[in-house]
Formats: sequence, structure tokens, C-alpha cells
Amino acid sequence: MGRGDKIEVFPKKIDGFFDYASSKFKSDKNDVLLIGNSRFYIGTNSGLSVLCYKFKVPACFVNYVPFCKSSWAPNSIYFPKLYKKKETKKILTVNELLDTSIINSIESADYENYEIIENSSDDILNFVKEFINRIDGKYIESHEILAIRNKFKEKMSRKFNYKNYNISGYFLKKYEHLI
Repeated sequence: MGRGDKIEVFPKKIDGFFDYASSKFKSDKNDVLLIGNSRFYIGTNSGLSVLCYKFKVPACFVNYVPFCKSSWAPNSIYFPKLYKKKETKKILTVNELLDTSIINSIESADYENYEIIENSSDDILNFVKEFINRIDGKYIESHEILAIRNKFKEKMSRKFNYKNYNISGYFLKKYEHLI
């Protein structure tokens, strides 16, 4: 899926896994059909992810940018990237992010003084587990995470009309010190 220059073939065979991205079946039409008939979508919030909204497919957005934009797709949650100031080598808190242009930007020039930190494989794994529990109706948010979520919403609402609460509970708990 997508229009990358070169797709690497998945390195090994796994029972029940089909490497669509490097298959002869990959096409624009099949991209749409695949998302439209999926139980859920896991990926970034670019390109084909708009189809999740169109087809009402629950979405699990990893490496989400920009930080301030909550996910718009129904039944979706997101796990944003983190940002580190190059000069100080310090990860920015929500309050610090709110004072920068990168909070609401996808322009590469705005990021010159910042290092973008991709989600780790462990973060993605735990986030996807949370997401699957949510769509299966098994996720129960603790009072602790709910309190962190409200704190996050309050901070974001100071600058934006932040109505969605769909940032990952796992993200909030793990990075509470940045909220």
C-alpha cells in the first residue's frame, strides 16, 4: 500500500500472513477494497488512512503527526510521535510543545530545531494490544489513566478546540511525566 519507491519483500514466510505490499495483487483498487473490508486499520494518518473514515473502519494510528490533531476517524485512537529539542537533547513536554509551531505543523521547515522520535516497536505493540482490546470491548480505562487524559485534554484545550479524547491510554500512562 502507498507509493514507496521500493517495497522490501517480507523476510520470511509466516503461516497466515500474506505480504500484500510486495505481491502481484497490489493495486489502487485493491488498496481501497482491502481497507473497506477490513476489521480495522493499523498505520499512519496519511494517504489511504482517509478511507477508514469513509468506510467507518476503526483505526489505530501510529507515529501520529501533528501532535495537536486528534484522530478524526470513528472508533480510532492515536499514538503521537515525540519531539526532542536538538539544542538541549530534551524531549518536549506538552506545555513546551504548545509554545512551538510544530504542535500544529506538518511543514518540514518548522522541525529544523527538533529531532522527531518515532514510536518504538514495544510502544506500537502495546498500543495495538490496547486498540484490539478497545474494539473487542475488553478495554477498561483505569481512574489513573482517566485523570491523566483529563489533564492532557485540559492542556490541549487551552490552545485548540480539543474535543476528542482518543489519544492512547498506554501513551498517557507511559509519558505522564510529559503531560
